[in-house]
Amino acid sequence: MLPLGSYPSSTASKLKTPFIIKTGTVVDTLLKSAFFLPFLLFLTSFFIFAMLSPQALLNGDAALYEQQIRNLDFAQRTTHLGYYFIGIPFIHLLPLPPDYALNLMNCFYGALSVSILFLIASRITHDRQVSLIAAILLLTHYQFVQNAVYAEVYVPQLFFFLLSIALLLFNKPVTGGVAYTLSFLITPTALFGLTMLIPFRKNKKQLLRFMVTFLLVLLVALSSHVLTISQEDGDY
Repeated sequence: MLPLGSYPSSTASKLKTPFIIKTGTVVDTLLKSAFFLPFLLFLTSFFIFAMLSPQALLNGDAALYEQQIRNLDFAQRTTHLGYYFIGIPFIHLLPLPPDYALNLMNCFYGALSVSILFLIASRITHDRQVSLIAAILLLTHYQFVQNAVYAEVYVPQLFFFLLSIALLLFNKPVTGGVAYTLSFLITPTALFGLTMLIPFRKNKKQLLRFMVTFLLVLLVALSSHVLTISQEDGDY
């Protein structure tokens, strides 16, 4: 075998670094990935919120939510039915005290809100820097952070509302309608968010599918809830 210096320079170069991975290329690929920054924003936001979140509930309404979710009690009249639904896996599956699990649920949906806002802004502006600034502004907003670290209905409602917008932007009106219904069921003030449909007014078919899905899922959910209440009242 010839010494390395006996080979042509191009061949010697290949022999010197046959298996070197170009880390810069890998990093560039990750940074250009559509979901890398949203995922990083989610992890960062969740870490911050979880560090700030207390283990105990800080208001009476949250204690009522936690008790009814823990007992799977859907027979009570409430305007926050959707909050009970999304709370079930956190309280019944996480090996944590129910109070802390409910607080962490808000941390989870708060972090998702930050990352999905980045996706929405990216879809609209096609500018990752602007989208990152929008996400950071939400992450550092005092009122948002306060509601993200305690068990409150507003941050989960915001997430599903943002999710419905994102799904509409990605031409998924049916799943968008389901997400918007869940936002409404968490707290009905989501109804004021219907103004977000104005930018989509030119696509009437998409809007129709969105609204029909919203109304049908809402009708099924509310009818089931009313039936459960009626059956519970009939037992007394």
